[in-house]
This record gives sequence, C-alpha cells and structure tokens, in this order.
Amino acid sequence: VMQYVEGVTLGRLIKEKGPVPWRQALKLFNQMLHAMDHAHKEGIIHRDIKPNNVLINRQGVVKITDFGLAKNQAEFGLTQSVTTGGTLFYMSPEQVKGLAYTDKRSDIYALGFTLYEMLTGSTPFSTDHTDFDIREAIIRTKFPQPHHVNNKIPSKLGRIVDRAINKKPDDRFQSVDEFQSAVNE
Repeated sequence: VMQYVEGVTLGRLIKEKGPVPWRQALKLFNQMLHAMDHAHKEGIIHRDIKPNNVLINRQGVVKITDFGLAKNQAEFGLTQSVTTGGTLFYMSPEQVKGLAYTDKRSDIYALGFTLYEMLTGSTPFSTDHTDFDIREAIIRTKFPQPHHVNNKIPSKLGRIVDRAINKKPDDRFQSVDEFQSAVNE
C-alpha cells in the first residue's frame, strides 16, 4: 500500500520539459537528499533510486518511492546482492559488477546520476547502446561533467555531481549529509 500522490514523477518531468533549471533542481534534490539521509540513518539502503521513483506533488513536495529492492543493514550487515538489482542506468559500478556487498555509497551514486539527468535532461547513454555497452560505460567510462553538457550549470555544481558518480566508492561522498553540505555551499 502506498500513499496516493497527485503529481508527476521526476522522470516524466524531465521527459516532458527537458533539463530542470539548476536552482529548481537543487530545491527538489535537497528534498531527495533529506529523505535518503533519513533512510540511511535508519539503516535502509534503497538500491533503485532513479527519476521514475521520485514523485513530486502539486505543492512541489518530493516523495521517494519503490523501496522494493531496499535492504536493512541492521538485519543483513552490508547489503548483500546475489544479483545486481536496480535499474541499469542508475546502478553504481559495484552493483554492475555484481559485487556481494553494496552500501549507502551506491545510493549516493544513483542520487548523483539522477541529479546529472535533472541538470542535463538526459543520461550519457544513447539509444543504440546495448546493456553490455551501458554496463561497460558505468564501470570504465568517465562521463562528461554536467556543466560541459549544459553550460547553464555552474561548474562547481558539475564537479559535485562528478564526485557523486565517481567510479570508486571511496572517492564519492561518504554520506548523504556530506553530499548535501557540498550542494548547499
């Protein structure tokens, strides 16, 4: 059972209107960060953050949905993934590799990738990419920084996104709180 939210998914908003102006994007994104910070503090790792799992009601309030792949770290220690789980575009490199353990830094990657799409209006993948191509790109390719794709984005914000989607978990923000502090500087 889920609360009825009259509004639109972030995915639909991006599809219909293209890039979200960066100031508006940050207002929405800060709400997402707040929600995920709360989940992480409760030991919950979402593992499938993406624009289609973010609802925005008519008042501009963000709701994160679909905790179907979420794991409680208190029950399982580190999140064990027998399969990769999640939606391919937003999977962290460690999820794509099928590693046995993912943690909140995989959510941070997905949050960063969602912000990338909000700011640029697209992902760095094209329609002719196969699943194999996408997996390889997630693991090996340095994506263009958002401010190189959309010059209306401040370069500092582009570098923040770039850090969030770093291939190495240790080089990403280590907590949602740290990510939010960088975004709000």
